[in-house]
Amino acid sequence: MRQPSVAICLTLFVSALAFGQAKLADTPRRDVTEDYFGTQVVDPYRWLEKTSDAEVVRWMKAQNDYAREALAKIPGRDNLLERVKALDNAGSVVYNLQVWGGHYFYLKAEAGSDSALFEISEQAIPASLHESLMARLDRSGIAKDVAQIAAVVGRSVRRDVLAAVAAMPPDSLHQPLATLVEAGVLFPDTVSGAEGYSFTHALLRDAAYDSLLRDDRQMLHLRVARALQRRDPSLAAQQPELLALHLTEAAQAEEAASLWLEAARRSLARSALTEATRMLRRGLAGLERLPASRNVLDLRVALMALLGPALIALRGPGAAETQELYANAYALCNDMAESKSHFPIYWGWWRLSRDFREKRQRAVALLDRAVAREDAELIFNKDRDGVTHEES
Repeated sequence: MRQPSVAICLTLFVSALAFGQAKLADTPRRDVTEDYFGTQVVDPYRWLEKTSDAEVVRWMKAQNDYAREALAKIPGRDNLLERVKALDNAGSVVYNLQVWGGHYFYLKAEAGSDSALFEISEQAIPASLHESLMARLDRSGIAKDVAQIAAVVGRSVRRDVLAAVAAMPPDSLHQPLATLVEAGVLFPDTVSGAEGYSFTHALLRDAAYDSLLRDDRQMLHLRVARALQRRDPSLAAQQPELLALHLTEAAQAEEAASLWLEAARRSLARSALTEATRMLRRGLAGLERLPASRNVLDLRVALMALLGPALIALRGPGAAETQELYANAYALCNDMAESKSHFPIYWGWWRLSRDFREKRQRAVALLDRAVAREDAELIFNKDRDGVTHEES
């Protein structure tokens, strides 16, 4: 909807070049070298940051005078500016975004209207609302890139982590962050006890995140994971699901799986079954797309061994997804070299038998397997359940 404005702005820019005055004198270079994490960074224009310095004030005035004189010579400039203003004011504006109970509540003012209407929509962001959010991001200019990086980190981001992910010196973030604060996209906040920023609304974060290309998003998630591992190892240890999420989105499923496993164990320890189930499924979904190496298979078994009891508690032993989970897990173990880690799968598969006949058939199958592989623990348990090898 705002593309015509972009085209007109380009027309203004090209016209300014064509009708501009003689080129300004080159800006003096005064190199300042600083070391950022072992990298030497040379800034030839650091002196321009002293905005109170008389020389800098003269330089800015000269730049301003040159630009105004060049723009004043563009034919039809006033008409073009009026057209840009008309296009910028053509869309609706959204205020006071709130989310409650799976619905969006907001005020929407149409172009040229002095009043706003109260609207409610479902969880999917409506097109008009999404357009308004993206317009706010687009108005932040180059700072939009910083907003997108922050969105990958999460609703809130530490400044040092943001600088590491953006591969920018911390001081270079000052202007784009100030722009985003002024635009109402971010606000200064304390994050994990350190200086940081948070999105003013979750919808703005979602809009910034969704505007990234898939490959860029994947690359940024990997940078976030590595930055958290280096700069905040305690956070990764306390919230393994956070690091697991970034690694999963970065297509590092094998590395993420052990973290999903640890996070699920913690959730199960406090009886958060639904949460644990979701984590275990995320871990499994990533591994199922990988080649079947021994480590990948072991991780799949470990995740299934925790997911099975959680499903029994949530859905019941007779639920289709519970039965399917144990059937798949048993088939997976059956094709692997024997391991003690498989016992919870075998036990669950046997316990989920639909009737006495099936239970005895499964017990005999497990006993035969145990004898063939000389698994004393499995033999003991099947003998305890009243099944002997002779019965097979």
